[in-house]
Amino acid sequence: MGFEYVYVDSKDRKYHETKSEMLVNLTHPIHHCKNVRLVSFSCANEFHNVIDGNTSFSVQVHNLQTNQRTAIINYVLGAGFYSLTEMITQLNALFLANPISEATTTTTLTLTLLANGKVSLQILGSGTNTDKRATLYYPRNGQFQNSIAHRLGFSRGQVFDDPNLTITKSGSIVTVFYTNSQNKSVSIEESLWDGALIWTTTSTTIALNTKTTAHIGYESRCPYLFVKSDLVSDFHTTHRDNKTDQVFTKQDNILQKIENNVNIYSYLHYRSSLTECFVHELSGAKPVTHFTISLTDDLGNLLEGDSFRNFSCVLLFETHENIATTKLNEQVIEANQRSIFLSNHNC
Repeated sequence: MGFEYVYVDSKDRKYHETKSEMLVNLTHPIHHCKNVRLVSFSCANEFHNVIDGNTSFSVQVHNLQTNQRTAIINYVLGAGFYSLTEMITQLNALFLANPISEATTTTTLTLTLLANGKVSLQILGSGTNTDKRATLYYPRNGQFQNSIAHRLGFSRGQVFDDPNLTITKSGSIVTVFYTNSQNKSVSIEESLWDGALIWTTTSTTIALNTKTTAHIGYESRCPYLFVKSDLVSDFHTTHRDNKTDQVFTKQDNILQKIENNVNIYSYLHYRSSLTECFVHELSGAKPVTHFTISLTDDLGNLLEGDSFRNFSCVLLFETHENIATTKLNEQVIEANQRSIFLSNHNC
């Protein structure tokens, strides 16, 4: 039984490789591989937490005097790496510069970082009509874990996922019309509503009541990372089927799960001697001449462009001894021992 170590550094990627994936060609093939495991990994925890395709904080306002609603308003941050304070400051600047206009009224939002790490959102109406409702929105089948709302601390249950949500008033009764994840239409009196957050106001109070996030703000891109390789195919992960809303498993090429348990701007280090590593069996029938290594977030997304710093890792290959050579050595040893025996006994 033998061991071969391979050190991989993403700074050695080909010039055209801008994603966190690289092809490694071995100068000397590794023969008779029994298994492979990741024994070391290092990377800076400076992954972009606002990423391309997921840069909007979305709000909708409902006017109960006219029973009209605004279009969904998207406040867009540039992709990048933000501290929680920086994210709140830039969003508040966008809110102030672009209030939500509806008829003769406007609506302005204000985020505040609380002492306990949670975030509050106040929505303020102006103008002659202040009988309003306001809601947050994020698409049902989007990656909510990578959304700005999630970074701020809002839970999936606090944010509406139906783009056709309607809130109307008839007499003194306010009704919420909503299509749920089973594609069923639901209408329920606001007083009985216990779902996503609804900011409310009346014709005498322009400040819609302040709501607070369910969780503290989360600055890191993700709680853990995946190192993947085409060397392995023995890992299975869960996924939800959007059409049936059922959970299944699928085969994946995850080499190791890396816990992201350090503060932002710190270096993340993994050592197999400290955390149990996944050991992946290999057939050994063919020599290993090349393999891919990639780094993804917890949703399996490759990191791209400037959204990550270079990473490095060490792979350990455990090999079988060459069986033919081993048998030949055994035969030579046995023959030598027999020759010595015969010589010592004058045979």
